[in-house]
Amino acid sequence: PRDLRHVMSFYSSPGFCDELLYLYYTRDVLRTAPNLDLDECLVVEFYSLNDAIEMARRGEILDAKTTAALFWLAHRKMGF
Repeated sequence: PRDLRHVMSFYSSPGFCDELLYLYYTRDVLRTAPNLDLDECLVVEFYSLNDAIEMARRGEILDAKTTAALFWLAHRKMGF
């Protein structure tokens, strides 16, 4: 990303650990070649926001950070 905007910070599991996660947003991304570790495998998939929200609602996306990011973006696009 060429610029980042801090959106929010949140605890991954309050009361259990003190891991603080940070959510950032950008619209200005420069594509580059991947720089993976030897044992790393990365598959990139693209979905529309509506499709990703539906995937979260159906339980196909379960991790909290992705779900928080999706619902934040949907909320932002609705003008709230």
